[in-house]
Amino acid sequence: MLQYNDLLYLAPCEVQQIQCVSLASSTGERCKRKVYTDVEGEWKQVDIPPAPGRSGQDTLMTGQMMWVYDMSILDPYSFRRWKVQNCQTHHETAAPDAEMTELVAFQTWRHSEFITYEEPGMAKEERKRRVHALKSLLPALPKTRCAGCSQYSHEKQKEGWLCAKCEATAVRRERTHRKWQSPPPQTLPAAEETAF
Repeated sequence: MLQYNDLLYLAPCEVQQIQCVSLASSTGERCKRKVYTDVEGEWKQVDIPPAPGRSGQDTLMTGQMMWVYDMSILDPYSFRRWKVQNCQTHHETAAPDAEMTELVAFQTWRHSEFITYEEPGMAKEERKRRVHALKSLLPALPKTRCAGCSQYSHEKQKEGWLCAKCEATAVRRERTHRKWQSPPPQTLPAAEETAF
C-alpha cells in the first residue's frame, strides 16, 4: 500500500519489488529495473479509510489502523515516477510502456483483503537502518557512570563521581552519621548549676 498525501494506492507486490513498466530499447521487452531505488518514504500506520455510504461507517474496520508506505515527503514530480511506474532511467525518457501501470486507487471494500495490519518486515529493517545511520553520525561521547546508581554523565568526570541525586543522599547520610558519632555536649539545666 502506497500513500501520497491523502491518496492511497494498492501496489501489485511489495514496495521494493515494483517493476518498471517501460519498454527497454535494448531487449524490446519490459524493463527489469525496480521503481524503488532508495528510501523515498517511510512506513507508518494510518486509519483505514471508511468505505463510502452509511454501511461503510459501521464496519469492523472502523477505527483500526493499517500500514502504508508514506511518500508524502516527495514533491509531485518525484511521486509521478512512482505513479507511472518508471525506474529512474526511464522516467526522464519518452520510452513507451510495455504494460499498463499496476498501481490502482485503494478502495476499502474492494481491497480489504490486502490491508496490512501487522508491521511489514521492510519497515522493521528500515527502522534499524535509520537508527544505525543516526548512531554512526553521532560522535562517541565519553560516559561516566555514577558510583551510587546506574545514571550516566556525558561529560568526563573524576573517579567516584556521584549524580545530583546520589550526592544529595550522600550528604544527608554523612550529616546523619556525624550527628550520631559525635553528639553535641550535654549541658546541665540552670537550676542544677546553681546548686553547686
